[in-house]
Amino acid sequence: IIPLSLIPLFQIFGVIDSIYMTTRRERFWPILATAVSFFAGYWILSKIPFMPRFIHSFVFFTLLSVIIALSVTLFWKISIHMVGMGGISALVTVLAIRFNPQLASLVATAFLIAGIVGWARLYTQSHRPSEVYAGFITGFSIVSLSIMF
Repeated sequence: IIPLSLIPLFQIFGVIDSIYMTTRRERFWPILATAVSFFAGYWILSKIPFMPRFIHSFVFFTLLSVIIALSVTLFWKISIHMVGMGGISALVTVLAIRFNPQLASLVATAFLIAGIVGWARLYTQSHRPSEVYAGFITGFSIVSLSIMF
């Protein structure tokens, strides 16, 4: 919520031209704010005793995927929406594998919603197919690593 609440402030100070952030330049500061927020969340979670290890891992690897997306954004316009959808799809998949294989319908739903979001990014011509695919693969693969830790 914090990065989202900063968008009007970024617009007032001319960091972004619109909420659509169509250029790589405009996307840098909002993504950096997101990374800082995830870092703060991770740090706070690390101070809570008896926190399940998979939650620490998930938040850490989500932070890592945001940092990677920020790095890629310096050179290329990766789909941040799809990084998020890939991460959510990975989370649901990992939870199903680790805790309840009966969650197959939830996994399918996550992938369906990710497909709809990807289609919308293409339909609105916000991204090229390679940017959408790269975003999903980045989010999914990085967050999937949380199952190993």
